[in-house]
Amino acid sequence: ANVPKGKLSYHVLAYYEKMADLLKAADIVIGRSGAVSVAEYAASGVPSICMPYPHHKDYHQYINASKLVNVGAAIMVDDLPDLKDRSEWLWEELEPLLKNEDTRLAMAKACAQVATPNAARKIAEHLLKL
Repeated sequence: ANVPKGKLSYHVLAYYEKMADLLKAADIVIGRSGAVSVAEYAASGVPSICMPYPHHKDYHQYINASKLVNVGAAIMVDDLPDLKDRSEWLWEELEPLLKNEDTRLAMAKACAQVATPNAARKIAEHLLKL
């Protein structure tokens, strides 16, 4: 990935099978806001900075991210076209979160308001009752 070196160290993975393990180990996640991603952030109880994909015609990733933002589990940052502007704006949101564990803990706790643990099992059980 063409990400500028800066104030943070990072490691880019092309693919990782056990995303839940990575999310649970994270202090904060920065990522897109697809429905599955948002559900994984909430289920893992990890505070997030959501960067919705800005070029989709129905802006569904903004709607998805707002579910976390509205309960205090996430912050939304626009994916600006200029990489320098984007990294500066992102840093403005990220730096205070990195410095404030209480805020991160409150955001992690807020994830429970959105998360639906064992959703697949609950759906299957409901369908079997029909």
